[in-house]
Amino acid sequence: MDEKQEMYRAREILEETAAVECLRLAVGRIVDGSLHPDFHQLNDGQMALGEQPNPVDQDGPKADHVQRNVTFPSGKLFFSATIFNPPFGNVEESRWNGLADPGETRLETLFLRRFLSEEKNKGQCCCLVPNGFLSRIHPLDEQLRRQLVECHGLQAVILLPLHAFQPRVHVYTALLIFRQGGGPSKRVWLCDARDGRLEDIDLDVYFTARFSSSLEGKCMRTGQVTHLFLTPQMLSSNHYLLVPEGHRSQVWGVSQTKIQAIEDKMDTLHQAIRKLEQSGSDQQMNLFGAKQQAPWTKRQLRQMISLKKQQILYCRQMVEQLFLDHFGEGIQKGEYPLFYGEDLLVFHSGNKPAKDWTDGPYPLYDGSGIRRMLDRCTQGISLPTVIITRVGTYCGAVYRSKQPCWIGGNAFFLKQVQKPAHPSYLVGLFSYMDFNQYKAGSCIPQINQSVLQSKQYPLPSLTLQEEYAGKVDPWLDQLEELEIEVYSLQKEYRLLAD
Repeated sequence: MDEKQEMYRAREILEETAAVECLRLAVGRIVDGSLHPDFHQLNDGQMALGEQPNPVDQDGPKADHVQRNVTFPSGKLFFSATIFNPPFGNVEESRWNGLADPGETRLETLFLRRFLSEEKNKGQCCCLVPNGFLSRIHPLDEQLRRQLVECHGLQAVILLPLHAFQPRVHVYTALLIFRQGGGPSKRVWLCDARDGRLEDIDLDVYFTARFSSSLEGKCMRTGQVTHLFLTPQMLSSNHYLLVPEGHRSQVWGVSQTKIQAIEDKMDTLHQAIRKLEQSGSDQQMNLFGAKQQAPWTKRQLRQMISLKKQQILYCRQMVEQLFLDHFGEGIQKGEYPLFYGEDLLVFHSGNKPAKDWTDGPYPLYDGSGIRRMLDRCTQGISLPTVIITRVGTYCGAVYRSKQPCWIGGNAFFLKQVQKPAHPSYLVGLFSYMDFNQYKAGSCIPQINQSVLQSKQYPLPSLTLQEEYAGKVDPWLDQLEELEIEVYSLQKEYRLLAD
């Protein structure tokens, strides 16, 4: 740290926020592959972080704004660079409801639209948005993405790892780097770091490939990060989607790269699990002098539970990736007939088990997945059963059970489908639709059947669904086994803790 500096702020010295300072530099660097023309001024303090001050306050910024040595030219405000973090959520539930245009439902859309319309915000910008903005087909979201590409020189989209922005919130976020009023984009760098870490993001990959036209429409991978290089023409032909999944047909290697990456991670986890099992296979002598398996320690159980949960995460990613590989492009282009849920699906709510029921072989699915193993199962349901949790932070999560099970009161199950539909396809479709985004309530989030019934569901031919099922079923089988294994390990761990 500079000893001559008069003041330090926590954001400048904490490791947890060091990435923000790196991104501050990135805002100055990513302009046509060269340094920002005002880069020296940025280093001298000509930098605005967060909100801009009220235009009427010409004497200086208010104390509650996050500013540092901001200079105000006479008569108007000017920022050479801006880091912008709009609020997330629904417009109707906010105090900014009166500012929204007709049909505008998301706060990040509202704030980004108003930010882009401000003439004084010229310069390099870095904006944090939820991943939903990158792929929503809502006309206003698509219009904003188009505006970023055609009018504001969108240069980079960095999809951040989970919890990178808010450690305790299960929301994926992304950074948009653009130059306001900078004209049309030449090439957009899509950096998908969702499977990696913040330190895996290498800006040099972008700088070295910025002017390489041979990489247009190609996919490359460095460590756990996937890089795509898209032209404005590629984006315009597909709703200006800013996620890799939206460009499989145009970008060489996207699908196979993601699938191979997941398979590699699963192999690594299998090796770690085998190593842990070997370390826990030590034998000890019992009272009668015979050798027997030594019990697992709490530390070994914690490690195994963590590894198994990572396997569950990657199995779910594979289910979603295979679904995108088979149906994503067709859904985006509207190639499949759509049916409203009320005309297609019949959901029933589960029932709370009695307290005096004993343990048994049947898993109980509730708001958080498998919560217990019971001696009885829900009657009158077809197998395999498609289950959707309806209450809790992770409401909207989708499970498939090939064996009889009990459906708890905090979950739905699919009772009937009015059209030919394979259960495995529906699992992939429901996961793709991300029902969690429709939850309501803050203390106890939940979704209800009316929300599911009001949505439209694409339904390809049964032949296509069965082709997908043939590839995804082994992963769904493994996912179901892992869920039960994790429950058993957690139960064993609780017994040791007691």
